[in-house]
This record gives sequence, structure tokens and C-alpha cells, in this order.
Amino acid sequence: EHHLYPISFAKLDGIKALVKLLGNTSATSADRANACMALGHVAKHNAKLQEIVGSASLQVIVKLLRSNKATSIERNQASYALAQLANRHQRHQMALLKLGVFPDLVQQLSGSTDGDFGSAAYALATIADGIEKHQTAIRLEGAIGPLVQHLSSSFCPEDRIDAAFCLARLAENHEENQEAIFEEEELVPGLMFLLNSTSLAERINAMMAISRIVEGYEEAQVAFAEAGAITTLIQALPRDAALRRPAIIALGSLATLNAQNQQAIVEAGALEILVPQLCAGSSAERREAATTISKLVEGNEEVEVLLEDMGAIIPLRRELGLMKQAKNKKSEEQTSP
Repeated sequence: EHHLYPISFAKLDGIKALVKLLGNTSATSADRANACMALGHVAKHNAKLQEIVGSASLQVIVKLLRSNKATSIERNQASYALAQLANRHQRHQMALLKLGVFPDLVQQLSGSTDGDFGSAAYALATIADGIEKHQTAIRLEGAIGPLVQHLSSSFCPEDRIDAAFCLARLAENHEENQEAIFEEEELVPGLMFLLNSTSLAERINAMMAISRIVEGYEEAQVAFAEAGAITTLIQALPRDAALRRPAIIALGSLATLNAQNQQAIVEAGALEILVPQLCAGSSAERREAATTISKLVEGNEEVEVLLEDMGAIIPLRRELGLMKQAKNKKSEEQTSP
């Protein structure tokens, strides 16, 4: 996947050839599956090629996905291609909603062939992308149950990662989805299983899912705290740089407007790790630390006194002020003609 190869491929009309192959009735199942995979690779990580591939192939790929004659491998690679085309591309996301692709992808979540679940879950996650209308539609199609069931799947480790990733995208800033996800009995055990995994990817995606599900949702905050999430997250902070950011974000979500969790997080030693990061970390690290510390101190005078004793109040106010300025500037740029 050298970055120049997809560009050269597109210039040589390779995209048209692949789309033509998808519509060729004499092509084999493997040919069509490979064509979808190639289209996904070409669109991956390149917004311009993503646009070109989508314009040429989106409807053809959806037609293949929902065809009764499509084999499992064709559906899997079609889902993969749709995921790459939808990733951070709002027009393609909206087009897939209008094309009614959600029932086909949700049905694929219950497939029995290797790759069925993962490719569909990843596609649903990229189409949901925190967009309320899409998140709601995916929930109403019945995606949440199969996603939660696969958190502890022994069939394929990648399925567990894709399930957590998709649940995070569905829960993001969506109260109804948060509640529907939390109502699944297997949710807390499933995510705690991943949170304590030896796999870095499983732990990161579990942290992402927990942070989105519990944000502003007291019942879920309490359940994950009682399951031991706070201790596990704090233990992750000094161990691995890759885990630190999602762990800090998850701790902030567990603390939001929850005095009991705020106290538990502070007593477990979080401030001893967060305050040095606030005062001496990189720009991104300071923002992350400030966001979580602000959630720990909100409505909690005891934590505020501790921060004063640690000399963290002024750095906290400074960082929050810079974050507010950046947010206001971005808002002005978006509203300006």
C-alpha cells in the first residue's frame, strides 16, 4: 500500500476496470471479492481517491452486498470497501443511509463465516461516526445485541476489537444509545474482559467504549466503577504511553458529575499522575489532563483544595482558557462566510 501506487492505479483507469469487473456476470466470486478489496485499498487514507472511488463504485458495491447470490467472502470485502469509503466522509455516509445499507450490515453481524462480523461492525462504525441520525438508525436495526455478544467472542480476537470500536461510535453523544447498550447484560463483563486483556488494541478500544457509554450516565458510571474499571485504568497510566490517553479520557467520563467516582479516582492516585502531565506535558497531554482534572474537581471542594496544595490551579485555569479560545476560534471559522 505504498502511497503512490493507488494514485498511479487511478490515473491508469484502474478504478473503472475494477467497477466493471464487479458488474461482470462471468467474473468469479474471488474476482469480485478481490475487486472490492482493491477499491477499499485505493480509497484508504486518501480523501481525493476516496471521492473518486465512491463516485464510481458506491452503488455497485451496495448492490453486491445485498445480492442473494453473493458469497460470504464477497460480502466481507464489500463491507470492507464501504468502510473505507465512509470513513470520515460525510457525503458517502449520507449516501449509504439513503441506499438503506444498514439492514444488510446488521444481518451480516450474525454471520457464521470468518470475517462476517468484523467487516460489518467496522463498516457500521465508520458510517455511524458520531452522527445522531445514523447512530439511531443502526440501533433500531438491532445492531447492539450482536455487538455486545462479540465483546467476549472466542471465535476471532479482531471481532472483539471491532465490536468495542463500533459500540464506542454508536454511544458517542447519544443518550438513547448509551442506555440501550448499557441494558445489555453482557456489556460490563465483556468490556472489563477487554480492559484487562494482554492485547493493547483490545484495551484501547475497551477504554474508548467505556468512556463513550458512561459519559454523563450515572448508572453506567457506578456499574463500571464497581466492576473495578477505575483501578485498572489508573494502573494503565504509567505503564504504556499508548494506553495513557484513552485511560485519561475514560477516567474523566467516569468522574463526570459523580462525586463518589471523583473521590475514588483521586484516592487511587490519579492526581499524582495527571498534575505533572498538566504542568509539563506536551500540548495534547496538557489538554487531556486538564479536561479530566476539571471533571474531577467539578462540584468537589476537597479535590479543589488538593489541587491548590499541588500548585495545579493556575496551570489548570490557563489550559482550560486556551482550550476555550481554540474552541471559539474554530466556531468562528465554521460560521464565517
